[in-house]
Amino acid sequence: MNNSSFFKIFFFLLCIIVAISYTRRYNFKDNYSKNPKQKGIHIFGWRNDLSDLELLQKSNFEWVTITPFIGQKHHDQPEMRMLALEDSIRIRARFVQFKKKTDSLDLHIMLKPHIWLYQQKKGMWRSDIEMQDEAAWTTWFDAYEKTMLTYARIAEELEFEQFCIGTELEKTIELKADRWLGFIKKVKVVFSGKLTYAANWYEGYEHFPHWKELDYIGIQAYFPLNDGSPVEQSKLEKTWKNYAKKLEVFSKAQKRPILFTEIGYRSVKGTATRPWEWNTIGNDTTNLSLEEQRLCYQAFFNTIWKKKWFYGVHIWEWQARANSDGKNTDFHLENKPAFDLISRAFNKN
Repeated sequence: MNNSSFFKIFFFLLCIIVAISYTRRYNFKDNYSKNPKQKGIHIFGWRNDLSDLELLQKSNFEWVTITPFIGQKHHDQPEMRMLALEDSIRIRARFVQFKKKTDSLDLHIMLKPHIWLYQQKKGMWRSDIEMQDEAAWTTWFDAYEKTMLTYARIAEELEFEQFCIGTELEKTIELKADRWLGFIKKVKVVFSGKLTYAANWYEGYEHFPHWKELDYIGIQAYFPLNDGSPVEQSKLEKTWKNYAKKLEVFSKAQKRPILFTEIGYRSVKGTATRPWEWNTIGNDTTNLSLEEQRLCYQAFFNTIWKKKWFYGVHIWEWQARANSDGKNTDFHLENKPAFDLISRAFNKN
């Protein structure tokens, strides 16, 4: 074989590899050509019981988000809990089981690991992660990249459709944008599906410098919808419309669609004013408000959901570990009017 023939064969094989990668990245087996909006929900506590996936699929959800937690002790110390070989083997085995079930139901998967600060100082959280010197920064990034690339490789091997490279790590991005760019390029080498980053709604998504390296502008959409006055749907929708103007301008400037990597409301009084709060509003059932939770979701579907630049939502959250009677103040949607509302809204689009 002469050199000319060899290079022709090599070029032909290279084109096939590129074509396969392109097909994997941009063509799914669903009806996205008709409707690109992702209809997703974060699911926790599933372990070995995957029966809740059937309920979600029957309720018009098309995506499920898996959120493994990466433990980090303090916001200003670089050590985090690394995945040992036996950990990755165990996690992969669980994901294989999960993937088989989602495939049987034609559900898609986003893998979205979170850093979890398990000894917070003075209210600090993952958005405040900041190292004290360059040596510590190097240690932190090396650990984060190693862990996330392990997850990305598993996601690629199991053909998960989407991977989120980070969640609410605003300070690290502000101070080390170049290191993040290098990390994104490493992820692209090992994962061929869709990519996003989950930026905080407040001073997060606007300051992330690398959206054009990713497929979606990911936003943790805990935008406040109310000022503490009596909750009215018309007011909530007006607030969403004001946010929509800004989001549309940003989407066009970045030439990327927007994906709400999280949106959620507790079934509690005050959730429209401070939707990001977990337990500080109060957990006792005297503050229970299934109606305020429902109104918040209704306002979202009446406004943002309809926008052409908006490509979907991954709702927070669904707990599979135990049945819920719906009479709690959590984000969990089981047996609550908001769940029925979301199911109907997804069915219409």
